[in-house]
Amino acid sequence: MLSPRLCRASSLVALAALAACTESPTPATLPVARPFAVVAAQPATGSELLLNQPIALTCSDDVDLSTADLTSVRFTVTDYGGNPVGEQPRGTFRLRAPDGQPEDSPDRRRVLEFTPAIGTSRHDGGLRLSRRYTIDLAASAPTSLRSARGRPLEQRVRL
Repeated sequence: MLSPRLCRASSLVALAALAACTESPTPATLPVARPFAVVAAQPATGSELLLNQPIALTCSDDVDLSTADLTSVRFTVTDYGGNPVGEQPRGTFRLRAPDGQPEDSPDRRRVLEFTPAIGTSRHDGGLRLSRRYTIDLAASAPTSLRSARGRPLEQRVRL
């Protein structure tokens, strides 16, 4: 009959042998962290924009919605002459799935969408007539848009 002490030692040896047989990730099999980036925008840069048209930024990874605001997604608003006007658009940010994918798809947090507020006339909505809107997203700043994994944008984006 084996003593209790010998049984515990035998069990530990068996567990160590089992652990040695399991496959552990090697540097070759570890997933490579891709940079967090904006990979597409709708409407396309330089396009005309309807006053109530959402602006969608498709990212390479899930977006942390709590970092999406008018500080991380900065709008520069000018008149058609290029003169700055002292206003910012009004609207809301939300996450959605890429076009053509169901809302419950694994990528449902990859598209950041800004939907302009609807006004009572064409002069008081979230986007205004006779304006040009440029979007600027800073890279690696404290106020940067971040992925759900906490990574800031790797490169500045200007649309």
